[in-house]
Amino acid sequence: MGQSLIFRLRERARIRRSIPNRKSVQEGAPDRIADLLDEAADALDWHPIETAPKNVCILVYIPDDQRLTGPVQAAIHAKISNGYSWFIGHRFGFDCGKPTKWKHITLPETEGDTN
Repeated sequence: MGQSLIFRLRERARIRRSIPNRKSVQEGAPDRIADLLDEAADALDWHPIETAPKNVCILVYIPDDQRLTGPVQAAIHAKISNGYSWFIGHRFGFDCGKPTKWKHITLPETEGDTN
């Protein structure tokens, strides 16, 4: 098997959108089934913020903040003197809105990396 369900859902959506004789492709219209496949992959990929791990770098989703470059940001849920706080980019979580979802960051492998 090897590939994750999330990968397979997204790949199937990509394939559907690239088949030239599909009506939606010919008309430049959205493919509702491909959209549902992507939506399912997103739902499986993102987790409730309450389950976020501590002291690791993860991606967080902040839906409402306009001061950041987008709703998805790298963050650390780290221990400070009186509890845990979000560090999002160079800001504290209370400066830029409360995250609502999280997912792990997959770092690309670099040539010569021995870890």
